[in-house]
Amino acid sequence: VTNLTTDQIKGIFNGTVTNWNQVGGPNLKIVIVNRPASSGTRATFQTYILGGPETVVSPSSLTSDSTGTVVQDVKRTSGAIGYAAYGPAKAAGLTILSIDGNAPTNSLVASNTYKFWNVEHMYTKGPGTGLAQALIDYMLSPSAKSIAAGLSYIPTSDMSASALQVHQPTS
Repeated sequence: VTNLTTDQIKGIFNGTVTNWNQVGGPNLKIVIVNRPASSGTRATFQTYILGGPETVVSPSSLTSDSTGTVVQDVKRTSGAIGYAAYGPAKAAGLTILSIDGNAPTNSLVASNTYKFWNVEHMYTKGPGTGLAQALIDYMLSPSAKSIAAGLSYIPTSDMSASALQVHQPTS
């Protein structure tokens, strides 16, 4: 399976879809690899894909506490599905799903057509100074942008304003 609709993903993560043959795949039990409730990746997935909390808790689900663990659990578990940052999943050779027929290309993420992405934020207490400001300046530099692109991250300067607005924290 290389594409799932949002409704199919919701069905998998709410427990109504339990076998890959229900979504066009082989007769193989689906094993969900999810993140703990405290995970920012889980919050992103719940907000922009599920539209609410994950509700599957069963013997056929695993909870992994880091991107690397999720990627490895999905890679070594027959029938597994999980969610993780694109770069590590791609580097591990996992099948990256299209959602609603949209692949996670830079242009489809930048326009918010592919919905599973989020903005990484840096915060300071008051205006940045000293080393904090140096880090902020570096993160905005061409060198850091090049490194980020090599890790499959998209600079916010390449994102559409409307996509960024949709993915801003609300509280």
